[in-house]
Parts: sequence; C-alpha cells; structure tokens
Amino acid sequence: MKKKIWTVILALGAINYIFMALAGESLGLDTQGNQPLLFGLSALFLFIIWLMWRKPKPSKQAKQAKRSNSPLEGRVIETPGLRVQYLGGRVYDYGTGKQLSKKQLRCIRQTMELNRDRDRRVASDCLELTTKTMNPDVFFFRYDMLIETLALLSLYHRLFRIPSQSPEPELRRALESRNMLTEDFIRRSHSNMAQKAAALKTEKARCGRYEKYYQEMGPYIEHLSVQARQTLEELKQGDAGYLTDETVETSVAPAPKTVSPVVGKEVAAFSELPFTIPDDVLNLLWIKNGPLCNCAAAEENEPSAIDLSLPLDLSPTENDQTADIGYYPSYERLTPAKRTVYLQWLSDITTPVPIGYVFIFYYGLERFLFTDKYEAALAMIDRLRQSHENSSLFAYSADALLAGCLLHNRSDLISTFDIGKASTDLYLYTEGYLTGRFTAHDLISTCRRWGFTNTRYIKGQPELFETQLTEVLAEKYGSPAFPLAREDYARAERTFTIALANTSLPQDARFAAAKDITSNPDVAQNVCSLLQEAHDRVKRILAEERKKNR
Repeated sequence: MKKKIWTVILALGAINYIFMALAGESLGLDTQGNQPLLFGLSALFLFIIWLMWRKPKPSKQAKQAKRSNSPLEGRVIETPGLRVQYLGGRVYDYGTGKQLSKKQLRCIRQTMELNRDRDRRVASDCLELTTKTMNPDVFFFRYDMLIETLALLSLYHRLFRIPSQSPEPELRRALESRNMLTEDFIRRSHSNMAQKAAALKTEKARCGRYEKYYQEMGPYIEHLSVQARQTLEELKQGDAGYLTDETVETSVAPAPKTVSPVVGKEVAAFSELPFTIPDDVLNLLWIKNGPLCNCAAAEENEPSAIDLSLPLDLSPTENDQTADIGYYPSYERLTPAKRTVYLQWLSDITTPVPIGYVFIFYYGLERFLFTDKYEAALAMIDRLRQSHENSSLFAYSADALLAGCLLHNRSDLISTFDIGKASTDLYLYTEGYLTGRFTAHDLISTCRRWGFTNTRYIKGQPELFETQLTEVLAEKYGSPAFPLAREDYARAERTFTIALANTSLPQDARFAAAKDITSNPDVAQNVCSLLQEAHDRVKRILAEERKKNR
C-alpha cells in the first residue's frame, strides 16, 4: 500500500514540475532559466518510480534453476526425423552431441506446425485411454505416447515461443501422476477381470481368466514402481485360490520365459511363415535381415522395416486382430501377436484391418517413391486407397501420389489415379507444372482458389458451364485448356509445403516448398475472367431458353 501511495505522490510531483517548466511564465510564475532544473526533477521522480516497480533481473543461478525445473531438462525427444536432447535451454542432436543448426530448427518448426493440431488430439486421446482402458498393452503404450507427445509439444513452445498456452504443466502432471495412474489401472483392470471371471460357469474357466490377467501384466512388471508392484502383489495373494505355481511372479522382475514352438517363434525367412505374402507386396517391403535384406544404414529407423529376428506369436487372439495399434505405428514396437497379424494381412492387403497396420505398410511405400520401384509403389498406394476407407490415409496418400509423379516428372501417371482429397495446392502445382495447362474441369473444381465465388451456375448447371468454359478457352487459346509456363510459377507470391507421412525420411525428402500458382496475380485475373465469361454465356443461354418456353 505504501508503495502505491509513494508512486502517486512522485507521479503528481513529476507532472507538477513538467507543467511549471512548460506553462509557468504564462501563469505569472518566475521560472525563467529554471526549466532544466524542473525537467531534471521530473526525470528524477520518474526514475525513482521505475526503480520501485522494476523486476530484478534473475541471476544466472536462478535462470539455471528455472531451466533445471523444466520437465524437458535432460529429456531425449523424438522429433520427426531427428532425436534431440534438451539441456540448459538449448537443443542438441542426440546422435552427434552438437547444437542444432538454424536449418535443422527450421525443419523441426515446419514439421511441428504441420502436426501440432494432430499431436494435441493424440495427447488428448492418450490421456483419455489411460484412464479408461482395461488392456495393459494399451495402457502402457498410450502412457508412453502421452509423455512423448506432450514433450514434443512443450519443446515446440519453448523453442519458438508460441503465444498459446504451453503444455509443459500437463507434461509435469503426467510424469508426476505415473504411479497414481498405474495403480488406478491395476485396480480398475483387476476389478473388471474379476467381474467377468465371476460370470463364467466353470471353475477352470475362471482360473484361466485370472491366469491370463497376470500373464498379460507380466511383461510390464519390471517397469512398475515399488508401490504399484506391491499393489499387484496384494491382489495376486488375494487371488491365490485361482492361480497355479507357474503364474507370473509379481514381487520381482519376471524370469525369462521358455520359448515355445508357437509363442516367441523366430523366422529366418518369409518362406517359414504359415502363410504366403505375394511377390508384388514382398518386393515393396523393407527388410532388415534374412535373404531379402534391403535395409542399409539410411533405412535403420524405417517404421515399416521387418526384423525377422523379432519373435512372433503365431496364434493371435481375436483382440489382437481387432485392437487399434495407435498413432505412429512401427513393426518393431508391435507385440509378437500383432506382428503376426500384420504379416498375415500382407498376404492379402485388401482385407479389413485396423488402419494402423495399413499405415505401417504405407510408410514403406513412401520411401520406395525415392527409388527405381516408384511406379510399383504408386500403384500399391492407389490399391490401398481403393481397399481401405480412412480420411487420414486418403489425405496423405493423395499427396504422395502427386508428389511421386512430380518427383519423377511423370505427368502421364496423374490421370491413372483417383486423387480425391488431395491438397488443392499440390494438385494445381503438379498438374500445371508437369502438363503446362489446366483443363476446364481443373479451373471449375478449384474456382474459389482463384477468387471466383459466384458458383450459382457451376452448381446448378455444371455440364453446361463446363461446355461453355471449354469453348471460351478454345476461342482464346486455340485449345480447350488454359496454358501455363513454368515462369508463371516463379512469379507466384506464396508457397506451400509438400509433406509426406513417414517421419523417418530425411527432412529434405519429407518436406519441400512449392509455389502456389493461384497467388500469381496475372494468372488468377485471367482465370477469373475466363470463368466470368463462361458464367455470362450460361446466363444468356438460360435466359433465351426461358423466353422460348413462354
């Protein structure tokens, strides 16, 4: 309170001295020659006010303490295409130990901006699932994904000073509540299992349900805190009447299990599998070992790469075959049973399957676009689009089809694919850049991007409108298409980003900047004039028809 009173007194004093210096003589005050002194006193009062209210500059020790309190401090974070570590307010390449360059930071920012909304949805979904799921695979996988996603979003906010609220407090809460969430999951899933077991008719079936519960928890026991493990042990002791001596040990880390002929089977070649993957699919797989090995160091982190040394469970349950495997899936992170589900699906990629398995295969197809197998990869991507309806798959794959045609300068392939849901910017760039023209249909379907908003006849008389626009183009250019030169793209004012879904691709391969042709003022004006001319012709034709029918 005293601080505020002194602030008011000093402010009034400063205002008084300034007023006397400026208007003293007109008011009959003898201030001649004293103006510098009056201004000096005013400045002194204002300086005192500033000293009273200024915030002290934090010391280096305080800054370091603040950084060390961040949940990001020392954390290794998987950014798209690069593993980084946050230390002391700086970000380093975890592989080389060097601080990230400006180019690397630009690529990371570009990627994060593209994925920001999706990552927020992923974090929200993961948080909801960790509080509801009864499946240990889903719980622990989703919790790890929650931490990874929140860390990525927090890094984005810290690095680039995004004005919206930082998710760092959410990351801290998620880390601090791990034990609470885990114990809650153990009690919730155990209660759910016990209720289902009680509804079974035979004692053998009930014992089997309890055995299965502890077997499913087995792989995660060593990752539990002492308290969570103690909770599980207490529940197990209460269930002793339903369990055998071979039940998974919960008081200590589980002993290695004996590999049976089915669970934990390793294969040296695809020929050892009890199903056959057709050659056209087999030729488009990335394989880390065995006779068909085609992964070099550059493909080491490829999410679709198949490691034949990883175990398989050749008897997956119905739940394994239908359960969602989450965002950013990879073959390596699948359970043995789910690896079998994926490999079996590869024997017929048209069969329905959770979309995550489709994306694992799709990631590898994107990488093949940069090889001499690009045509086969494009055809396979188109085949996936015809067999599996998913909005994310449609959007990513449509862009990949166009990007593949553009990369290899194959304008002849564009018409062979159904590229619905492709980015309008990318379609216009690819079609116009490769063919040097836009058809009447191209101009009509993208009319709003050119600034033409009067779509009355485009919607009401689509065939007539296209016919008239084709005639206008033929009269003006001698061809039923709007001609483009590559220089027209160079004069475009805006750019857009071409992005692929496979995060393991090099940054310069996964992302590319291209010119938005609709931002070329001259081209846009000409297109709008053509559309307006077609509009006026349709209007006259319809008016004449109405007169005839009167």
